[in-house]
Amino acid sequence: MSLSRSETGLLLACLALLLSALLGPPVLQANAHDFADVRMLGALPHARDVLSNLPFALAGACGLFFVARVRPPLLDSPQRAWACLFFGGLLLTAAGSSWYHIAPDDFGLAVDRGAMGVAFAAFLALLATGRVSPRSGTALGSTLLALAPASVLVWFHTGNVLPWALLQFGGMALLLWVLATTRPLPGALPVRWSLVLLT
Repeated sequence: MSLSRSETGLLLACLALLLSALLGPPVLQANAHDFADVRMLGALPHARDVLSNLPFALAGACGLFFVARVRPPLLDSPQRAWACLFFGGLLLTAAGSSWYHIAPDDFGLAVDRGAMGVAFAAFLALLATGRVSPRSGTALGSTLLALAPASVLVWFHTGNVLPWALLQFGGMALLLWVLATTRPLPGALPVRWSLVLLT
């Protein structure tokens, strides 16, 4: 099975990030809990941090509603699946981040990052499906759905945040690279990737 030029580039970029995560020096994270908002709103602790998750919940709910209303052939099955997982991941992110911010601790942060990992995996899969190839989207999304929780577990048990940082920020770099080097494929979902980056 031969790979296209864009598939080869995506594969090499992902392998470079994976090798960096496996072979790079451990990076210890500063105490993230020190940045928690300490103000309360009524009985709600860390109110600003908790309430900041409402836009994620709203975007997730609106996105799922939109996807449910779009019928084939405007949205094919692979893109529909990844779009649903992305918007569902936003809902999970809102829930996980709220859990963490109500009472910040390492376990809550692991839950928060695990939820974000679902959204990361899905939006990168959606990107690859619409701009590289459907098979690259499936491969990338499936791999990230396994590696995201693994990177969280590495941090939780060893304190090494490098694999998670590469997943998060390397994923953003990958998004920018794909957007700069490819064009939407026929039938690609018209995603405003600039808005995804802002979230």
